[in-house]
Amino acid sequence: MPEMEIKRTNFFDGQFLKQGEFLDLDAYHRHMRRRFLYLLFDKSGVIQSAAGDLALSVENTLLKTVRVKAGVAIGKNTDQVEAKEIVLRTDQIVDVSGTALGAADTAILSIHYGELPGDPSSQGGVTGDTRIREQALIEVHKNTVPAVAANGEPYIRLGAVDQNMNLVNPPPRDVSFIQTALIAATPAISLSPNVITVGTTGDVIITAAGGLDLTGLLAADVVVSGGLTRNAVTPISSTSARVNVTANTAGPQTITVKGVVGNITVGAGLSISGFGKVDQPGGDTTFEINGTGFAGATQVSFTKAGGGLTAPVPLAAGNVTATVLSVPLASIPDDAIVGPVQVQSGALTTTSVGNATPPPKVTNLPALPVTTVQRGTPLTLNGFRFVAPIHIRLMRGAPAVEIMHKQSPPGGTFPVAGESIAADGKTLVVMIPSTLAAGACEVRVENDGGNIVAGPLTVTL
Repeated sequence: MPEMEIKRTNFFDGQFLKQGEFLDLDAYHRHMRRRFLYLLFDKSGVIQSAAGDLALSVENTLLKTVRVKAGVAIGKNTDQVEAKEIVLRTDQIVDVSGTALGAADTAILSIHYGELPGDPSSQGGVTGDTRIREQALIEVHKNTVPAVAANGEPYIRLGAVDQNMNLVNPPPRDVSFIQTALIAATPAISLSPNVITVGTTGDVIITAAGGLDLTGLLAADVVVSGGLTRNAVTPISSTSARVNVTANTAGPQTITVKGVVGNITVGAGLSISGFGKVDQPGGDTTFEINGTGFAGATQVSFTKAGGGLTAPVPLAAGNVTATVLSVPLASIPDDAIVGPVQVQSGALTTTSVGNATPPPKVTNLPALPVTTVQRGTPLTLNGFRFVAPIHIRLMRGAPAVEIMHKQSPPGGTFPVAGESIAADGKTLVVMIPSTLAAGACEVRVENDGGNIVAGPLTVTL
């Protein structure tokens, strides 16, 4: 049906006013308000200004009653190009016992607009109703809800209960929202990439939304914060452009396009600042590399015996943070020696300025069988990375007590006569003191890379 003609009452001096003039005046204002609501809301439904508006709760399971909370809904009538407000002023208790429900049935509660003449008057000898009372009419339906009520107004579903008086979840509820087309878009930009590295120069793609037009974008339209240098601006389309920047200062930065701000982070870059020791007896079995800029897929290569680098050690995501890489003790290659470490993280690669000392490894003291050595005789340890300064300890008891400690320079007592440390770091010979009490003990070896448990040992007389 086409929209009704829009006309309002016109008054003039000497006019003879009848009921029609006042009814037309009322109809005009009523229609224009409802027409505005029709344009404002997207469909018939509950206006959820608060969580409990027109919400259902079971009032009494035995009596089969449901409470409908007070609230407001909108009923849209396309034929009239109107939307009527449906106001339930106070909570209403609804009896659903008259709806015979089977195991698969539900009782659906709805609300719709209604009118009721009221406040009659007989002043002047003429009787008539002086008011029209607008109503919120609640009905109960079995399984389905018709599109419109008997008065032509649309039904709005509020929810449903099953035969056991359980609220159906999710409820079949109609909700009305303000039409998004009526809400002005907010201009915004996104930047890609939104993380760059200090000291680098590259392109950042600007993508506009919310009606921001980048057609013919000028360099003057793009302002960067102090940690960046803007080199060039190139428009691509009405919604995208390219800005070439140099990252000078680490930290949060901004690129502002025609007054709209976009955020970008300048990372500190990839760097290695130091190393943390393994402490296997203390429960720490990772060799740590400290630095900045670690992110994404990361692998570590140590200096290799004989020259070059070891095979890369890939790190699991849980072993990578922005400032610490944790290399599992078992993953350190046997041919790793003292020297610089190379880290490849994401698309960046860096090599440490200082040397890293991978922790020692002992290969000839298996957990079983237990190695036996006589006191006053040499104990030979085979393995890797026996490099000075180095500590060799024997521990006994629980908690473990140190019963022997030999330390290479500085200020140590190792090696002495009968003891040695191979130049290639693969063999270490230490004398077991003749005064040492016999019994089981544990061998520990420590260099600058960490403290490891070499294995069990039994000292005999």
